[in-house]
Amino acid sequence: MALVLLDLSAAFDLVDHEVLLTRLETSVGLRGTVLKWFHSYLTNRCFSVRIGQQTSSRIPLNCGVPQGSILGPVLFTLYMLPLASIFNKHKVSFHLYADDTQIYFPLKHNDKNGLQPLLACLEELKLWLSSNFLNLNENKTEIILFGDKENCVLNVDCGSLASYETQCARNLGVLFDQNLKFDKQISAVVKSCFFHLRLLSKVKLSYHRVTFKQ
Repeated sequence: MALVLLDLSAAFDLVDHEVLLTRLETSVGLRGTVLKWFHSYLTNRCFSVRIGQQTSSRIPLNCGVPQGSILGPVLFTLYMLPLASIFNKHKVSFHLYADDTQIYFPLKHNDKNGLQPLLACLEELKLWLSSNFLNLNENKTEIILFGDKENCVLNVDCGSLASYETQCARNLGVLFDQNLKFDKQISAVVKSCFFHLRLLSKVKLSYHRVTFKQ
């Protein structure tokens, strides 16, 4: 099994309003007052930068979904709807969580070119992202192959993904390794716990012990 982790750069800030509104109408089926409501929600937004007592002039925002709102992740997910057809076309399984995309693909024994459908899917994915004003953050792209060398699963040709291959990857806060063991995840959690316990022990010295009498 091959797992590819993709990340988009400033994804929520790059959502094109016109493309999103068209998608809401054609793909989701919103019409009339509801579509006008979303148009009002997205348009006529401005931003400015303030440093100390100085404030810049207001600049109109023609892209991006408001972050920190309930609608932000929902609108971004609807913006990404056409990706499903690309994955299904290449018979690649996927999960989307906000701007994080996980693609996984089964591998056969002794099939060195088993990743070719996945590589073709990624090329089409990049073209779609570019045409929709989104940018794939290749610095955070990772691929991990689950299995062992004895059954030849790890000997496949990763092609353009070869430089992103790793033996352990963090996916939504959880560490995965090639053997699907959680030793590194457990070690990371224990290390974090001891770190915070040490902080608490230092803070404890700053407080006087209080004795409660019945």
